[in-house]
Amino acid sequence: MEQEECQNSVQQDYSSEVLPESNAANSLVSSSNDQSLPTTTVSENVSIQSRDYSNQPAHLSNQQNGFLNILYSRLLNPNPQGLKSQSLIIAISVLLILPLSWFGIKELSQYLRYRHAKDNLEAIRSARDSEQYILCIQQANNFSSEFPDLQIDSTNIKSDCQISQAKLAKSSNDWAECIELSMAVDVRAASYQEAENLVGNCQLAQAQEFANERSFRKAIESIHAMSPEHPSFKEGQVLLGRWSREIIEVAKKEYQKEDRNALGTAINIASAIPQDTPLYSEAQSLIGQWKTGWGSDEANFKAAKAAFEKNDWSTAVAKSEQIKTNFWKKEVATIRQKAEANLAAAQRSRSSTQSSSTTSGVNTPTGSSSRSRRRTTYSPAPSRIQPRSAPPSSEPRELPRDRN
Repeated sequence: MEQEECQNSVQQDYSSEVLPESNAANSLVSSSNDQSLPTTTVSENVSIQSRDYSNQPAHLSNQQNGFLNILYSRLLNPNPQGLKSQSLIIAISVLLILPLSWFGIKELSQYLRYRHAKDNLEAIRSARDSEQYILCIQQANNFSSEFPDLQIDSTNIKSDCQISQAKLAKSSNDWAECIELSMAVDVRAASYQEAENLVGNCQLAQAQEFANERSFRKAIESIHAMSPEHPSFKEGQVLLGRWSREIIEVAKKEYQKEDRNALGTAINIASAIPQDTPLYSEAQSLIGQWKTGWGSDEANFKAAKAAFEKNDWSTAVAKSEQIKTNFWKKEVATIRQKAEANLAAAQRSRSSTQSSSTTSGVNTPTGSSSRSRRRTTYSPAPSRIQPRSAPPSSEPRELPRDRN
């Protein structure tokens, strides 16, 4: 019964509102001479009006069907008298609905992006809490968000992971990784000051390790990289002065090595002393002395070699004795030994010649012919052997008897 009453009411509305409007439209078309509409349009409108709207989807009620019938009739065949007002209403509705729809879509999209970024942030936090610091840092590096609050949280979590990993590197004496991770902490992070202190501690420890390995240049570079505001900066300056003295001693020993590259190595070591240290001027003075001494020894070596080749033994020995550095002493050693041996042989030969000349001047008869100038040594004539007298007898001699 209710459905029949609803259908009757819809039909009454349809007959009382839709049909009079269509008849008025048809009369308006027929009476108009200048602005006539094609007959096909009118017939189409009439056919649409007379269309049966009872075949709607099953899930729609009769009341909904009746409402749709009236709505369709209004839109497809509007009342000319209310056409302007209806168009205005439709335009205003469109202007209101479209921005609201766009705003709703934009808000929904922004909400979805926020949830996605927050999920990524939770993954970074989970990696930190599980002490997977490398994974935490990698995920934080890939995190990018348009939301400032999430970006700040990501920066702080990343800095926590960097500092924790740097502490692990410090405990294993991996100073380079400790310094790198600590210096990578964002200045906006809450733990930035802790990272700065960790950097200085690792730099000082690295410098001490370099000094123990006699890599003084690297040790000094590590000290210079420290911040003056770090608590260990003064300790680093004390170590720098001590290392500068050790550098000079090492350079001196290197200069006296029996190596062709001794000069270059010594200069390279001494040059590691920075200008802002008290021993810088001393190191530069030593470098100048080494260069001069090395050049002088090289010149003396060449002079000794040239004199030796000319059989000038005394000059070769004299130039060899002027060499001070161990390398050039080693180079000239053979020349000096041979020169000294030849010089000694020459002196012996000269002495023998002088003694022979003196002996031949005494025994050689004067006025001898020139062809018999051979040196002849005359031996003295043997002396005559005198008969040995008989020793006196110890027995008493007998006196001659008197013959009378």
